[in-house]
Amino acid sequence: MCYTDSDEELWQEDPYEYIRMKFDVFEDFISPTTAAQTLLFTACNKRKEVLQKSMGFCYQILTDPACDPRKKDGALHMIGSLAEILLKRKIYKDQMEFMLQNHVFPLFRSELGYMRARACWVLHYFCEVKFKIDQNLQTALELTRLCLINDNEMPVKVEAAIALQVLISNQEKAKDYITPHIRPVMQALLHIVRVTENDDLTNVIQKMICEYSEEVTPIAVEMTQHLALTFNQVIQTGPDEEGGDDKAVTAMGILNTIDTLLSVVEDHKEITQQLEGICLQVIGTVLQQHVLEFYEEILSLAHSLTCQQVSPQMWQLLPLVYEVFQQDGFDYFTGNKSVTVVQLI
Repeated sequence: MCYTDSDEELWQEDPYEYIRMKFDVFEDFISPTTAAQTLLFTACNKRKEVLQKSMGFCYQILTDPACDPRKKDGALHMIGSLAEILLKRKIYKDQMEFMLQNHVFPLFRSELGYMRARACWVLHYFCEVKFKIDQNLQTALELTRLCLINDNEMPVKVEAAIALQVLISNQEKAKDYITPHIRPVMQALLHIVRVTENDDLTNVIQKMICEYSEEVTPIAVEMTQHLALTFNQVIQTGPDEEGGDDKAVTAMGILNTIDTLLSVVEDHKEITQQLEGICLQVIGTVLQQHVLEFYEEILSLAHSLTCQQVSPQMWQLLPLVYEVFQQDGFDYFTGNKSVTVVQLI
């Protein structure tokens, strides 16, 4: 469960492949790291003495100033993997805030990128900690936010993005603290999605939009433009090319994120009108290229843009939808898809 030489080699040579590997659900089936996590969790959940000994082992490593950083990474990996158990047992959950304050927060200043990434990862898994000291929550949020915006290592930024979102979702006081910073945070998230094409981050953006709907409204056009460009970039990879399936999932996430933005600004007519043109380009690209796997998502966009009124611009879409409907066959448009087409027409 420690950071390895092969991890370091991949991080340095191809950090984007490192990110893909770490977030690939299919890698989990063959990963010895995942197997070790599962074994540790099961043993500690079934045998009380194993949990006590494991935590003692980890504490010994964390409190040794001369310990190899990779061993500390492994110890924190163990503790984070046991978060679900630790937060349910009073003897441990009352100590977790202290653990974060003394052994995780200092790692954000580490010169080692993998240690900063691990610090973000631990905050992610302990996002439900009941902070007794507000300053500790603010510190966790600020350190994570700064990692997201300023860190030079992309794997660190990805971990920070996920950690920040789950902290905001699970800590009642977190939302207000991040509100003044929401614009640079969203810009950073959009940039990371663009360069990594990671589908986990499209989910992060969707949840952040829902949390900060009022704050996001003024930058909705800018965000949608960015997402549209990223979508066009992602679909340049065909489904048969390497990574095509992952990119398809990312593309669907982007379309769903745009739809979420449309729902947020539905009461702002001027903004919705500006989004129409951007969305029409995306819809047109999918329909003209006959990318069937995205039909449901782009028809949902079309429905969102026409459910209250149909602008002259949107009427131009009808012949194209009809042509695609005729060409790709009625068999494809089943269930909800056929309903969407009928509503649009």
